[in-house]
Amino acid sequence: MMNGDISRGEFEQLARQVDRNADAAANGAALAVQVAEVIKDIAEVRSEIREHRVEHEREAAARQASRRWTIGIAAALFAAVESPLLALLINHWR
Repeated sequence: MMNGDISRGEFEQLARQVDRNADAAANGAALAVQVAEVIKDIAEVRSEIREHRVEHEREAAARQASRRWTIGIAAALFAAVESPLLALLINHWR
């Protein structure tokens, strides 16, 4: 094969190898596109998870603020109801 002449069989074998390489390159390109799509999907899911977590944190803060208001109002109501009774008892014992 040093002289540049190749047989028909060698040429066909070389042609088949070129075809296999072209197929492999096409498969590699398709795989690269699929990997790029997976990377975009993962980034989107991460973003959605982050947004979901922030939403939960906001809801938890709102619930905590609501509990604080409820406890404060309950304490104020208790004080409003019990203060006159306490004043009566203190005046009664004097």
